[in-house]
Amino acid sequence: MDRFLHLSALFIILTLYSPAYGAKSYPPRFPIYENGRAGFIDKSGTVVIKPRFDWTDEYFRGPYCRASLKKKMGIIDRSGKWVIQPRFFSIGYPSGGYVTVSDKKYKSAFVSMKGVRLTPYIYDRIEPFLRGECLVVKGDKYGILNSSLKPLIPIVYDHLTPFRDGLAVAKRRGSFLLINRKNQQVKLLPYDRVQPMEQHFKVVLNKKEGLL
Repeated sequence: MDRFLHLSALFIILTLYSPAYGAKSYPPRFPIYENGRAGFIDKSGTVVIKPRFDWTDEYFRGPYCRASLKKKMGIIDRSGKWVIQPRFFSIGYPSGGYVTVSDKKYKSAFVSMKGVRLTPYIYDRIEPFLRGECLVVKGDKYGILNSSLKPLIPIVYDHLTPFRDGLAVAKRRGSFLLINRKNQQVKLLPYDRVQPMEQHFKVVLNKKEGLL
């Protein structure tokens, strides 16, 4: 498996600290189940959301939690009210003022916080970043959308990392490139592999490793 782009852990970290959640601290909620339905209690054991959902996440991410009803997914707030009505096959978490959803064919799209679809179901993968930008994949090509869901980096690269200090590593036609936010090539990287890490890029050349 090509390890050039491994963003699952990064996605979780950035989602938890996205502007959609802010710095506010929220008291914990704990799931309860009754007659096959899910709800929540607070730390004192008081029921704060009556069990009425087919399924929920086991915790709230800030003010929100995913839930499903009649095999459709949406998002509820801490009072149990629907923020986004349950009408999607699958749904992500709010990030940058929007939410990602998927259809039965596992094609992804963006919807607003009111559940209004903002794009067609055309993406094979979407990974939000901290700034409200997001990496998108169509087929086997990667690009980045800005916070307005407009192309920042066109979907033409074989792989792509998030921006770090205004620069990203892209792979195209077998070569690794350092590009800026204007999609301009800053430098050709003469490596066999480039893998993003927390603060650096791990590079491999002739089976020898280093940091960039």
